[in-house]
Order: sequence, then structure tokens, then C-alpha cells
Amino acid sequence: MHQIRSKYDKYWTELLPKIKILIEEAFKTGHSRKLDVSKIQKYGNRQYWGTRVTIPPNTTKITEELSPDAHGKSLGNIIIHSGILKNRRKTLFAKISKRREKLYLHFETLETTHENVSSLAQVQEDNDATSAIQKRSEKMIIYVGDSRDVVKRILTNHCNGNVEASALRRHIAEAMGFQIKKTKRPSGSIRVRIDLPDPRVGEKEISSYIHSGEWKYVICSSYKEANDFQWYVIAKLGPLLNRDRKTWNKRKLHKYQILLTNLLDSPALRCSQLHGMRSGPGVYIFYHQKPPQKLLAKHRQCKDTADIIESR
Repeated sequence: MHQIRSKYDKYWTELLPKIKILIEEAFKTGHSRKLDVSKIQKYGNRQYWGTRVTIPPNTTKITEELSPDAHGKSLGNIIIHSGILKNRRKTLFAKISKRREKLYLHFETLETTHENVSSLAQVQEDNDATSAIQKRSEKMIIYVGDSRDVVKRILTNHCNGNVEASALRRHIAEAMGFQIKKTKRPSGSIRVRIDLPDPRVGEKEISSYIHSGEWKYVICSSYKEANDFQWYVIAKLGPLLNRDRKTWNKRKLHKYQILLTNLLDSPALRCSQLHGMRSGPGVYIFYHQKPPQKLLAKHRQCKDTADIIESR
């Protein structure tokens, strides 16, 4: 019997008979009907309620990697301790989504990979799942990165920083047609700026582009894991502006599959919506409706005019 500890446990326990019916449907057909769970909002004060819970076979506890949110962990643990998953050989996914101001819960299943199945088959399965998720989004994956403090990194260096502190801004600047100028400071460090009479003009263009895009992120158990996981994500998603490719720990394939699913299913947030959000070591994705457009002609003209004036 599960001991009620979370403030969400009571709500899920009361819904357990209906949840069990949906889970049975998911195991039979792969996908269940949806259940309105909007009333859970009275148990907490969260800005975003959408979440995903991954429950592999024989799991005894929902961790950060299996669900990033407290209400998701509670749901997963209630399901585990109900006994309904006993002897099941499939991974169960519980997903809470928002539609027309209401929250809905449904379940999906995915066959787990047997030990004697080749890793190539695992990767193909993962690629198929990733492609299916990407097709549901009209936005382009522009950039993937990692950080020790993922929200702070996005807000401070990417949304409102400069090309010296942000590789993403530097890549966007170059895609827009700006030249990057590097000079040595008296201290010996390298100063990196957009090569314009007023670099702030270029930075403003970059900030405008970034603020019209969206971010998704997932928290990892450590920065070491986040740093390795980003290379898995880059390999799977092929973001537009990431140039480097590195190997990742193949022994963590199953865990990275789960983390990638949680990353792709996390809410898409604008820069302004990230303030106050939970942070930590993690990996982020920057999305946009279109790639950075070249603005070289306008700013080249400005620079040429400034050079002429200076020469006089």
C-alpha cells in the first residue's frame, strides 16, 4: 500500500479506478482515451502543468529522469504501487497535456527492447519516435546546448547577452551575415565583438530574433550527464547551427531515450516565460519558425558609410 506523502497523491488516488481503465486500454491498443484532470490545479500553484511520466517495467520509484515534475512523480508512484503494472513487459508513458484551458491525461505504451536485440535496432526505434515528434512541430530546431544552470544560461547569455558570452548568438550573427571581430585585451583575454561601428546594433538584431523563438529544456542528474547527453540530442535532431559532433556514452542509450522524450515533450517557452522556472544542470533546445536571415546588405552599407566618414 502506497503511503500518501505528496500533496498530489490524494488526487491521483481518488482517480485510480479511472486511471486503471485507461492503462488497460493503453496496454491493449497502445493509446488510451483522455481523462480530464483539470481539478489537480487546486492542489498546487504551477505555471505549467503539462508533463510526461515514463514508467519502464519493474520500476519501483519515479526519479527526476522519469518525470521532471512533482505531480508527474506522484502519478507515477501511485500507479506503480497500485500493482496494475505487475508482470507488464512494456514501458508505460503517462502524458498530461493542455487543451482549451483544460488538462487531460492519457497513456501510451512502447515495447521495451530485449537484451538480445541489437543496439542498431534500438537507435532506429529512437529515430522513428523522434521523427514522429518533430513532425508535430512547425518550428525549426536551431540550436542545442548544455549548461550547469540551464535557465540562467538561456536568459543571461543567450536572450540578453552578446556574441562573446554566447556561442548561439555568435552562430546567429554569422548566419545573419555579420563579421565577428576578435582583438586581444591588455589582460591577454580575447575580446569578441560584431564588426560594426556600433556592435549593439547587431546584438539588437540577434536579440530580436531570439526573443521571437522558443526554448525547451530538461534537467539532468549532473552537469557531466548533461554535457554527454547534449551530443546524443545533437546527433538525433541535427540542429541547424550546431557545428560540432562528438561521441556519447552508448551505455546510457535507454536513459537518454527517456531524457530526449521528456525534453521534446517539455513546454515551449519564450525568453520572458523562463523567469522563475526550475533550473539546474541540463540541456536546452532553441526553436524558431525560420532560420536566421542574412542582414548583411543593410549593415554593410552602415559600416561602409562609417568608414568613408572616418577616412575624411
